[in-house]
Order: sequence, then structure tokens, then C-alpha cells
Amino acid sequence: MTQVLLLLIIALWMLPSAHTVGPWLGSAGLLVFIAGYLLMVAAFVYWGRRLALQFGGPREYRMQRRFSAGVRWGRIAIVAWMAVGIYAGAEWKTHVARLVAPISLYAASPGDASPTLLLAVPGLMVGTLPSLLAWIGLWWAQYPLDRHMRERQLAGRMDAGLPVHAPPALGRYLLGNVRQQIMFLLLPVLMALALHDLISLGLWVAGLSAGAVASIEGWVLLPAGAIVFAIAPLIMTRALNASQLGDGPLRQRLHGICQRAGLRYRDILLWRTDYSMGNAAVLGIVPRWRYILLTDLLIENLSDEQIEAVFAHEVGHIVHHHAGWFVALFALSLLVSAGPGATLARWLDPQSIHQVEEIIAIASITLTFVALGYLSRRFERQADVYAARMLQTDWNTHTGDLAGRPAARRTSLRMDALEPAVAHGGSELACSGGGGFEAVSLEMGCSHSPDSESRGLKGVEHFTGMALETSTSDVRISQPVLERSKPAHDRALSLAIGSSYVGEYGAAVMASALDRAAEMNQMPKRAWDWRHPTIAERKRFLLHLSADPANTRIFDQRMIRLSLWIAACAVVLIGWTVWESMR
Repeated sequence: MTQVLLLLIIALWMLPSAHTVGPWLGSAGLLVFIAGYLLMVAAFVYWGRRLALQFGGPREYRMQRRFSAGVRWGRIAIVAWMAVGIYAGAEWKTHVARLVAPISLYAASPGDASPTLLLAVPGLMVGTLPSLLAWIGLWWAQYPLDRHMRERQLAGRMDAGLPVHAPPALGRYLLGNVRQQIMFLLLPVLMALALHDLISLGLWVAGLSAGAVASIEGWVLLPAGAIVFAIAPLIMTRALNASQLGDGPLRQRLHGICQRAGLRYRDILLWRTDYSMGNAAVLGIVPRWRYILLTDLLIENLSDEQIEAVFAHEVGHIVHHHAGWFVALFALSLLVSAGPGATLARWLDPQSIHQVEEIIAIASITLTFVALGYLSRRFERQADVYAARMLQTDWNTHTGDLAGRPAARRTSLRMDALEPAVAHGGSELACSGGGGFEAVSLEMGCSHSPDSESRGLKGVEHFTGMALETSTSDVRISQPVLERSKPAHDRALSLAIGSSYVGEYGAAVMASALDRAAEMNQMPKRAWDWRHPTIAERKRFLLHLSADPANTRIFDQRMIRLSLWIAACAVVLIGWTVWESMR
């Protein structure tokens, strides 16, 4: 949800709106706009400090949950207040346009209907600055509670023989969040707009009027975005403080996985987050500039097989070309404006063309966000399925039956029937590490490896063997998977439905990795996310597929139908746009 709201801040600024550069009108509205953000941040900082003083009492969990919910609503309020500043009388865009005009090559050529700011980057940076500073202010308010939570976990980690790390100072905490969230989204947008500005400036210098340049800026932005999307990973890896994963057995294993999957990439990187986030990511579409990132917290806390499951999930995103589909989605959003949007504008009153353009732009962005969330959730599920089926077959080295798996790769994971949550009235369950997370009972058969260099982390002790004993109402532990395997039957099913499928072993390892990731990130098991299904939903789906290998084939067919629907929409919109341009 955080990424969606940050994208909305950028989208609100970039939406067309009827404003002109003029005198400083509505100064009172401007003061109210700025004061609203200051009051919002001050209220949350005060709330956070009060809770930090009361931390440790019997109502601790309830207070923290309320504060977290309040911060979520505060982020929504930041976006809503920016919309108020732009569209409800504060004339925020007018003030910003006047402020950045000297450095944005504000130009009005003869015949232009209205003045135009040729350069977009200065306006975006100044226009979104109050909202982004307020966003950082909410992290400032959260810091005391986050620090208390980390300090409380130190004793438990020491007792378990796990590495411990001191909580970061406030400045480092804020910088880390800016890198991981704001820069992760804002940097590619700034790079695309910077290239757009260079192209627009070149056209203006070549003799085109400001109005003519503005009329084709959408078509300038599309290739600029495509170019930046290809090369941005080179810069983003530095902004995210990522470096090459150290050489060792883990890196060699992950490299071997990429070779078996036929995956080309530039490097596997260690994403340093001050051990604040357990996550993985893929940056880049072009293999020459493609990076796979694993955070320090994830490598430190997950077992070898769980790390492989998370890595396989990221490989699944690459193999299924999910980044390319997202690029296609954004291209289709432009075609919606150029095709159906142009037709609608032609039918309506020409006197209200600016209002019509705003409505079309808002509708196009809304549809894009809805479609992006829908596709993202489906793609996350597809990546989970890919990881589970590759783990099941040990990357297609056998047909999927566990009898073909090398003994060194076997894991004692037992998952039987999935049952609805009934304990505690369906509320979050407590795990051994504290907090409300569901977990799979996991006994990894990995050897103890205190040498941190084997995982590419220097100076830190690691335990690749781990026993995670927790309770859950969703998974009932019983008969070992190894005892239930039917090699001949599994081999026949594998030949019938394809080279791989989601079996019990693959589903169990992937589910355990999801559980462990949720625990590390203090994520409730039923926490809703616009881009991801909940952890509980993802586990249920994997267990559903593992009940019958034919279910994997049904899922594959559904994803094929989804891709065909997207292709059909592309054909219709391209045709519509061409027809509209020829009128």
C-alpha cells in the first residue's frame, strides 16, 4: 500500500490541471496547505513519543496496533491533502510554477494558447516536496516505537544464538527508509522526466513552439521511460546501497540455479538495509543490466532452502517476464488516452476541453492503478508457483517425486490438511518470537555453518540449521512428505501435465519461507496489500495446488488466458488509436 500512495503523490502532480503562472494569489490558502502538513506531523510525533514512554505495559500490543493503523491513515491523509492543495483552492501548482519558472525555461511563443513550462523535473521536485517531507515525518514519529521493538528482540535473539545488531540511529533510520521506499520509486521517475526534459529542450531549441512541444510530450515521455527503465538499475543499485554478494557456497548455489533456469543477469547483490527488512527484488528487464537483490536480514535469518525458495520466487518474475508486462500496461494506459480518450473529447463540448482532459487523465490513471494491483497479485502468485515447482523437481533435475531428490537436499517438512482458523476467534496467533504471525512447523536438515562468508556476509555469525516450532490454526502437522511420495504415480502425472508441478515438498518449503519472511518483517498474516495477496492466502493456494498435480495445469491455463486478454486489449487500443489519428 505504501508504494501505491507514493505513486499517487507523483501521479497527482503530473495530472494536467488548469493553472496559469501569475501573481501570488491565494497566499492564505498556501499557508493553510503548508500548515496542514506541519500539524499532521507534529500530532504523530507527539503520539509516538507518548506511546514510547508507556511501552511495556499490558496494553502494549493494542497501542502499537492502533498507532500503526493511525500511521496508515496518516499516509492516506498526506495524499488527500495534496489533492486539496492542487484542486481545492490552495493553488499549489500555480505557486510552484511561478517559483520554478526561471529554471524551467518558462516560454510563451507567439500563437501559443497558454504559457508552458518546458522542463518537468524542477516542478516535480518542488511540487511533491511537502508531501514527501510529511511522509518522512511519519517515519520520525515511528522511530521511538521501532527502536523499542528492536531492543526487545535482542535478548530473544541472543538466547537463540542468533546474531544481534544495535538499532540504527535516527538519521540512519530515516536514510534507510528514504532509500528503500522513496528513492526506489522516485529515482526512475526523475530519470525518465530528465530525459524527457532534454528531448523537449532540444525540440524547442530547434524551433518548435512551447505549445507544439507540449502537444507531443506524451509521445516523448514514452520512449524516455522505456530507455530509463532499461538502464535505471545501474544507478538504483547504488542508491539502494547494494553490493556484490560475497563468493561462497550460497552464491555458487544461486548462480547454478540461474544457469539451470537459463537466466541471464549481471550480478547477484547483497542489499544492505541495516538488518531492517527481509526482502528480495529484481531490477532490470535487459539481461545486461539485470540485478537480483537479497537483503542482509533475509540472508541472515532464513535457512538455505528458504533462501533458495525466495530466490526462486524472484527468478519466477524474470522467467514469466512480469516486468515487461508492467511496461506494456503503462503503454496501454497512454493508448487509452490517445484512443478512447480522444474520441470522448471530440464528442464533448470543445469549450470544456481542459476539464475533459483532466477527467480522461484521472480515469486513465485510476484504471491503470486498478489493473496494476490486479496483475501484481496474479504475478506474485505465479512466482510462488514457479518457486514451488522448481523446488519440487530440484530445478528440473527429476520429475517431481521426492524419491529422485538427492538425500542432502531432503528436508523434514510435514504439512497435511489446511483447516480454517477457529482458535482465538480467528485473531492473529502468537508465535515463539512474539507478535501475531502464523507459521509452519519447520525442522531444516541443514548443518550448522558459523562461517558467515559462506553466505556472502562478512563478520556475522550464521546458523543455517534451524528449528522453528510454532503453533498455527491453518496448517496441521502430521505425516512426513517423504513417506507419502508415490514415485511411479508422480512420474506419470508429471509426464501428463508437463515438466514440473507443485507438490507437497515444494509447497511446504515455499510456505515456510513466506512464514519466516512475515515474522522477520513483523507482518500480520492477514495484512492486506494492494500488490500482494496475504501470506495466508498465498499459503492456502500453494497447498491447494499440492493436493493434486492437475491443479498446477489449471493455474497455468488461467494465466495463459489472462495474457491473451491483455494482448487482445492491446490490439483493440492500438487499432483505435490509429483510427483516431487518421481522422
